[in-house]
Amino acid sequence: LTMIGIDVHGSKGPIDWRSVRAHGVDFAFVKASEGRSFIDKRTALNVEGARANGILVGCYHFARPNANSPEREADNFLRRINGLGYTLPPVLDIEDGDGDLSTWARTFCQHVEFVTGHTPIIYTYSAFAHHLTHASLGGYPLWLAAYRNTPPTAPRPWNSWTIWQHTSDGTVPGVPGRCDMNKANRLPTIATGEDEVTTPAQITEIVDRTVKGVLAALIDPEVLAAERIRRATRAAEKLAEHFDVDVT
Repeated sequence: LTMIGIDVHGSKGPIDWRSVRAHGVDFAFVKASEGRSFIDKRTALNVEGARANGILVGCYHFARPNANSPEREADNFLRRINGLGYTLPPVLDIEDGDGDLSTWARTFCQHVEFVTGHTPIIYTYSAFAHHLTHASLGGYPLWLAAYRNTPPTAPRPWNSWTIWQHTSDGTVPGVPGRCDMNKANRLPTIATGEDEVTTPAQITEIVDRTVKGVLAALIDPEVLAAERIRRATRAAEKLAEHFDVDVT
């Protein structure tokens, strides 16, 4: 595991990102929002500070699935990260709640992906994964919290994990107090073109998600409707390239 990462939230206070980078940190995730209305006031500062020092950075949303609808929480998250120059995919942090939360998590991810055009990462921990059982969730990259010395096995429905959070008791110069530490071999960065449609299966998946996103816009037309229309147009153009048709 060659990449070292941290994740932080605004209550940590100011972070010296230059020191963080000098310590060998390659990537970071910063808290953006929680629940239906909470926003982290240091998100933009943290994104800017990380990027300015050559650190890959993404934003995460802490979910409260038993309290709010996935659409409302996704909209809170999307409002907070809109316009920020994050370079890693958005993250759903789901580690709180009761019952089967598969549909909630899938709906949140579909909503975020439709607006941003980027496949979200799902963060959870091994003992909580039994709340996330639907096979469709296995298609999202997994960020797994498992505090141990050796790499963990991914829980079902995932076949593997993308990021491993191995401790919450790390120390990094520039970060006040203790912080979560992560490892990864490769990250799905925003600018790599990995979202390009290249196979019939991917085309089918994009069509399915686009249709679901359009239906969501019809149900709740006042929330980020213009952005959803833009995303639908982009998806249609991408599909047209592969089917060699004119959508204008």
